[in-house]
Order: sequence, then C-alpha cells, then structure tokens
Amino acid sequence: MKLEKKVWKYAIVIPAIVSLVLTIMCYYYWNARFTFGFGDMSVRVSSAIKDLLVAEKTHDEVIAINVSYDRMLVPCNDELGIPLGEIDITDRHKLLSFMDSLAKWNNYRYIVCDVNFDNDIHTEWDDALFKRIAGMRDITVAGGADSEFSHPSVLIEKVSCSSYEQFLSGDGFLKFTYNAPDGTETMAYRMWRELEGGNIKRHWWGWSCGGKLCVRSFIPDLEFVTRYDYSSDGEKNLYNLGVDILAEPDMSVLFDNKIIMIGDFKEFDLHDTIKNEVAGTAIIYNTYLALCSGDHIVHWWILLLLFVVFGLEVAFALKDFWKDKDDKPKDDNEKRWKTILRNIVDVILTLIGYSGVLAIACFVIYLFSGLFVNAIIIGSFIAFLSLFVEHS
Repeated sequence: MKLEKKVWKYAIVIPAIVSLVLTIMCYYYWNARFTFGFGDMSVRVSSAIKDLLVAEKTHDEVIAINVSYDRMLVPCNDELGIPLGEIDITDRHKLLSFMDSLAKWNNYRYIVCDVNFDNDIHTEWDDALFKRIAGMRDITVAGGADSEFSHPSVLIEKVSCSSYEQFLSGDGFLKFTYNAPDGTETMAYRMWRELEGGNIKRHWWGWSCGGKLCVRSFIPDLEFVTRYDYSSDGEKNLYNLGVDILAEPDMSVLFDNKIIMIGDFKEFDLHDTIKNEVAGTAIIYNTYLALCSGDHIVHWWILLLLFVVFGLEVAFALKDFWKDKDDKPKDDNEKRWKTILRNIVDVILTLIGYSGVLAIACFVIYLFSGLFVNAIIIGSFIAFLSLFVEHS
C-alpha cells in the first residue's frame, strides 16, 4: 500500500490520537466496579495458562482457621423486635477462647476475623469477646457498609468491610475495589495499609500509589484457594477451630509471626471465581497478596504497549482511507505477492480478530505484571469501526 504525500501524516496522526483516547478510556474502564462481561472468559483462560507456566507458590506466612463447623443457635428477631425463631452463627464462646489464647501468646503478626458481629444478634459472651478484640493489636473484624450493618461501638476502630464487588449478576467474585461504595476500607486494604504501609490516593485524574499510576479496582489472581484440608504433601491446609485448635492445650508455636485468617472456608461463604469456588476469607487474603505484589500498579510499559497495539489496529481498520487509489502493482509478480500478503493478514484477523490480538497483549501484560488489564472491549469497538469503513 502506497500513501499519498498529502495524507501520509494523517495515517499516523489520526490513529495515534484515537489510540491515545482509547488508552485513557481503557484506564477508566479498569477502575469500574464491574467488567460488564467483557473479557471475563479471557481472564479465566489467562489465569489457567499462567498456572501451567509458573510454579505454584507456598504460603507459609498464613494460617487458615475454619469456623464452618463451630456453630451455635441464638434467638432471631425481625426489624420490629418480633421473634422469628433461631439462627445459627459462629460459636462466639469458642471464638472468645481462641482470642484469649492469641492475646496471651501475643506472637502473631496479624489477625483477620472474617466474622460479622451484627448488633441485632446477641449472646452471653458478646461483652467479653468484644472487649477482648478491642484490646488486641493488629486485628480487623468483618463488617459491611455503614448502611448495611450496625456494629458494636466498642469494635468500630477494628471493623473493616468484608464485602467486595461481585459479578454484575450472581454470587461470584471477579474485581476487587479497595473501598466500599460509602468509602469504608475493605479488610484486604486495611491489612495491607497497616502491615505494609500501603496507601492509594485519589486525584482528579485517577489514582496513585507511592507516586505511581494505579487502579482502585482490579482483578486479582487467586494463589491461595484452600479447597482441601491437606496439601498433596500431607501438610495441613485448614485448621478447624474446635477440634484442631481448642482441643490442644498450647498451640502458640503454630501462630508465631503468622497472619491468621479466621472464617468460613468450607460451607456457606463460597464464591464463584476465575478458579471456581473459593472461600470469601481466602479471597480477602488473595487481594492482600495482590496489593503487596503491586498488581494494582499500571506501569508505563503497559500503557505504551496498549497504545501501540490500539494504534496499529486502528490504522489497519482505516487502511482504505490512506490507500492511493492509483496505486497499482507494477507487474504480475508484485500483484501476486501483494495478494498473498493480504490474504495472510485476512486469515489471521479472521481467526483471532481485533479482540484476539488484544487478548494476547493482555495475557503478556498479566504474565509479566500481574495486572489483568481486560482491554477486550476496545477490540470490539475497533472491529465495529472496521466494518463501518468497509461498507462506507
């Protein structure tokens, strides 16, 4: 394809401008609460491929405490105070005993208690339990947005939001946002801020972390899934609160300098994710790991790569506008090679399409940075643009 002298600069400038706009739009799309279904399957496939290419990591720094089988029945009332019957909750007596032991040993690194203490439910051990938690260091307990739950006043300083963004519909997890819609810190962000000194700042143009461009909502990888009680080597993955921890007189060595994740890992708090069902407490820890790894940071080379890919795709989609109408092959040999080259390009684009090219670029970014940029929607836009050009 030969460009006319009067339009060659437009063939570069216009795709560059469009690419810049698309890159900026892509950044704000990453910060949205949902993906709206664009690229979700690509994210799942990318995660599965990375698992095959990268060796599995061990997580010796964390201890998972399961409370699925430590339940108790308590009276339950409606919003008018009229009795409804009984509801089962995490056994607060056992939880108090565990917290007493942790406070006595005082050798842990951090505690995430993914158990909600709603003011509407009461037990005889509440006062002692809440007072104990309020007096402990480096601990956060589960809560919801201010409009959803009423928390005991003594625990206000310890409460962070345990909920997270789900799919636009259904009970599943994909994207993590560091704070709730009302501004409340999430448990993962609270732990990261208190342990690692991390901080995400909001600006008029976006978000930054440590002076680097970042996103406030991202898709974390899930390295710590805890589906089974034991690992393939026979090591304990999950400890049950009652039969494994409280049944022994002294378990202090187990918690030495460990992050302790307390929650329902087996029964009720399970969510569909890019790696099938994962416990909500494990999701919290994975989002903490992602923040520690800087998976929310948008590196300059990521933007540059997307800018180049967007620009090339836009330039190709608009190629008929730049083509010299009088540009004809000089001989049959040149014509044959141009036809072969054009057919090859057409076959490639037919097989993978504009979105396919971007999916490959997104996988490369994810493999080397840990950030799912999820730019597939832009490929759909460029494909639509190319169809408009072809029929114009």
